[in-house]
Amino acid sequence: MPSAFAEILAELVGEIPGALGAVFLDWDGEAVDQFSHIPLFDILLVGAHWGIVLRHVNNLLENHAWGATQLVVLNGPETDILIKPITEDYAVVLAMKAGHHLAHAISAMDSVTAAIEGEM
Repeated sequence: MPSAFAEILAELVGEIPGALGAVFLDWDGEAVDQFSHIPLFDILLVGAHWGIVLRHVNNLLENHAWGATQLVVLNGPETDILIKPITEDYAVVLAMKAGHHLAHAISAMDSVTAAIEGEM
C-alpha cells in the first residue's frame, strides 16, 4: 500500500501533462518517497542530483542575504525540473517533459508542498 506521500506525488504527476515523476527528498538528496512513469533508479537519481542543486542555491542565497529559496525552475531542451522546498530539511522535485504546462506545474507545486507538510 503506498504511503500518503506517494499518493500526493502520484496526484501531482497525474495532474501535470508531460510529468515524468516526482520525488519527496530530505536535505541530503535522499528520497523519502517517489512516484514516476520512469524507472525507479532514474527518478531517485533526479532527486539526488537536484537536491544537491537546491542546497547550492540555498547556500548562495544565504551567503548574499537574499532570503530563502522558494522555487527553482530549470528549463532544458527536453526536460524541465522544478525544485520546491517544503521546510529547511525537505523538498519536492518534479521532472517533466519540456514545454508542457510549466505555469500549471508551478501552481501545483504549492498545493503539493502544503499537502506533504500537512502529512509530516
